[in-house]
Amino acid sequence: MRSNRWMLALDANALTYWIEAMNAAPDRPSGALAEEKLALVRIFFWMPPEASFKLVPTVKLEYEAIPDREKREDHIGWALSRVSEVRPSPEESLVAKRAEELIPHRADASDRKIIAECELARISALLTCDGQFIQRLRLETRVWVVRPSEFWDRMRLPSGTPPNRMPPDGSPLHRCSWWEW
Repeated sequence: MRSNRWMLALDANALTYWIEAMNAAPDRPSGALAEEKLALVRIFFWMPPEASFKLVPTVKLEYEAIPDREKREDHIGWALSRVSEVRPSPEESLVAKRAEELIPHRADASDRKIIAECELARISALLTCDGQFIQRLRLETRVWVVRPSEFWDRMRLPSGTPPNRMPPDGSPLHRCSWWEW
């Protein structure tokens, strides 16, 4: 069975950067990862209405382990309202087997598990801002491990294309234009 083009998973850092960008409104993302944060927001607004960012079990465990209570609760709120967990959860024994096969590629244990979970859930692309993750595992999987800015560029939307989603009324994003295309 083939993966769906719009089965887009976020790793924990991409989830955090997307939440930070969405929460920062009306301010435009800035700093070293501004381009990636802007791309995450745009992907979210322009992906098809039936699509959503997906989270695999390891990413859920990672954000649930955030030590700062306020930040953890913010992640949980966003995950419950705007992101969906992959269902059914990939079988743990198959995840462990595949993660073990990836050991020679010097990726850490959670990155190997995330790739295994994405493969088993038929995720087409995993959005990450982690350069080492991309470097070590991109060529070892059928999942496209990609920076958000690269994925956004590959969407090839003509400037002026209306988004498929809009920020909710009352959201600071609704009143700013930095995310528009």
